[in-house]
Amino acid sequence: MLAFLVTLIKVIAPWVAAAVVIHYLNVYNEKKYPEFYVSDDKKTPQSLFENLEIGYPFELAFIMYVGLFFMGGVFIYACITDQIDVFTCILYGLIIGLCISGVLGTHVWKIWVKGDKIIYRSYTGIKHYYTFADITRVSERLDGGYEFYSGKKKLFRIDNNLSDGAILAGKLQAKKIPCDKAGMTVDKFTLKTRGVYKAVSAMSAGFFCWMVWVMIEQNETSIIFFRPMLALAVISLIIFIDLITDRFSVNGTRVTRRRGLIVKKFDISEIESTRLKKGLFGEKIEFYVKGKCIAKVSTNNQPYDLLDKRIRKEHILRKR
Repeated sequence: MLAFLVTLIKVIAPWVAAAVVIHYLNVYNEKKYPEFYVSDDKKTPQSLFENLEIGYPFELAFIMYVGLFFMGGVFIYACITDQIDVFTCILYGLIIGLCISGVLGTHVWKIWVKGDKIIYRSYTGIKHYYTFADITRVSERLDGGYEFYSGKKKLFRIDNNLSDGAILAGKLQAKKIPCDKAGMTVDKFTLKTRGVYKAVSAMSAGFFCWMVWVMIEQNETSIIFFRPMLALAVISLIIFIDLITDRFSVNGTRVTRRRGLIVKKFDISEIESTRLKKGLFGEKIEFYVKGKCIAKVSTNNQPYDLLDKRIRKEHILRKR
């Protein structure tokens, strides 16, 4: 029992010390920025939090806490009973690390907005104070999240899981603060395959290649499933390479279409018309020059809305 308590204290003590330091640092900052906690209608800090609060619900954080305490308890018990080795220690460390990051992201991270004042509490629990005047640019990420900048310095980011990020971005745009699409504009942008497609393709390629490797290691290359599995591994690798190299770039009037080892370059003024065509893997837009299709791009690639705006800007004919 004594050994258990000693181990528990060793694990908890650094976190408690860090929490105390962060608490007093935040108290100091609150005194340093009193204007963020005083409003015209109520002379109380609570009035700040009645306007807009951006963060995850506590129910989600509670689930993360349960996972953290459960895995932490199992890890401590394993240490006390000597049921742990290097591999198990690394595995528990990774799982507990994920639980801690989940707690920090769902419970600690938060943003409050009152008028043109912003309080941002980072993953470490430290509060940062900004006004709308501090923000010079808003960048919408390809996944739907938002990043807020002061010059070249990124102040904070709001994930695509939080719809209030669009509300704050809208407030800033109303103040004439520019908002771009992942640093891209209608005159200069690059379309890429969505990250989720590349992730699924990578997992598929990895699985089939692993299966082929296992069969080779077990000297089972003569079984009936080996050749189909090898074919699936090769096909999945080709698809993965195709997805990660899929690029459609527009820089001024120059257009570059890259797919695998094939690269095509042409001027946007050469495009006579476009046509949307449905295929097995979704809808694609085709570009025609002198009646010949010279390039195809999936409408699922991001940011497709910039390409659509550029086509409208150039008054390129759209065929059905």
